[in-house]
Amino acid sequence: MRCGKSERRMPENLCVIWIILLVGCSQITCVSASPWTEYRNQVESIFQTLDSLNNMLSTIHMNFAQKKISSAEAAAQMNVLAPRFQEVKSKAENLAPPPKWERYHQSFLGMVRLNLESSTELRRYFESGDEERLKSSLSVIRTAVEQAQQLSTLIPQDETQPTISGVHRNPLNPVAQESVELTANATDLQTGLSRVIANYTVNNGNWTAKNMQLTAGSDWNGTWTGSIPGQAPGSTVKYEVVAMDRGGNIARSELQGYSLWDPSDYIPIVLVAVIVVLFVVVRVRSKKGKKETGTDSPVTVESTGALFCPSGKLRDQSCDSTDQYNEPSKTATYYSDHY
Repeated sequence: MRCGKSERRMPENLCVIWIILLVGCSQITCVSASPWTEYRNQVESIFQTLDSLNNMLSTIHMNFAQKKISSAEAAAQMNVLAPRFQEVKSKAENLAPPPKWERYHQSFLGMVRLNLESSTELRRYFESGDEERLKSSLSVIRTAVEQAQQLSTLIPQDETQPTISGVHRNPLNPVAQESVELTANATDLQTGLSRVIANYTVNNGNWTAKNMQLTAGSDWNGTWTGSIPGQAPGSTVKYEVVAMDRGGNIARSELQGYSLWDPSDYIPIVLVAVIVVLFVVVRVRSKKGKKETGTDSPVTVESTGALFCPSGKLRDQSCDSTDQYNEPSKTATYYSDHY
């Protein structure tokens, strides 16, 4: 761009203002460029589009000032850009600002509308050659620059900690060497979350921090997932979830923990249980054996060849249950219950 005193020059003030406007938009883009919300992503996109349109507008004006194009050609090229400026304005007006960003959003909308107004005045200058249109365009550009420079001061100060809720682990009772997944809900409605970590210690040793990933929602209000590696048997793990927002505020969840059982700790108990079981089995079998050999069964004595019941009566068949024992004086029959 050449700023000089040729017959059809670009006014020096206008030249300087265009440069300031482009630099101002770039500075705001840097402030707002962090892609941590849908709103800020769209604000960045609008700034980038405005930068591109203003560069094209500046080129048209420069070519006109250097007599490379006529006023009619300049006006025709401006007519091509006009719908694009209008589209940017509509896009900005349809944005929904997050909580506490209303002042920023209103100032941002004002700056976008001023860009559209400035381009309209410049187009009318090309069409009519009216210097007042050029002055009007210049005045509007100055206002747009001032508003753009103030945007960074309207970013709300964040002095509120994030909130953490719904901290869960899976599995609830892990075994040795099994990885544990942690999930938590974290919210920060002012500047958004910059980082969420799982902070854990094993057997009260050094703390280890592992980044958690956003798996649902947004960094304004979303679900974060992380993991704790599997640990050796007998280990005790304590953990917390830590959330940090872009204002530098930090929040911590309640400390939780779990233990991984060690099989060697249960060997004495298992041995005692086995011994008790064996003892019971032996006792039961012993009693069963005695019962089987202690039935009321007669014994035959070879000398007499007779079969005797406990009463001493001679019977051809086995004794019945009502035959009470009455030891005969001259019998050779004995019963197992008397051994």
